[in-house]
Amino acid sequence: MATITLRISDDTNAALSALAAATERSKSYLALRAIDQYIELNTWQLDAIRSGIADADAGRLIEHAEVKQRWQAKLADQR
Repeated sequence: MATITLRISDDTNAALSALAAATERSKSYLALRAIDQYIELNTWQLDAIRSGIADADAGRLIEHAEVKQRWQAKLADQR
């Protein structure tokens, strides 16, 4: 396991300390969980972007009017 050092603002440190106390977790634990969630979210987003680019490069595109029609139909179904 690796160790990193980073600087955070006093306000962020205070908020992290308060959250750690309230959840009975260490600041390190909370920071690690936050980093894990950030990586997971951004990895998913980058994968989705790459997939969309690959679809576009392969000519798998949908016209704007069709996307709008599908979106409106989905909204109507939710009502």
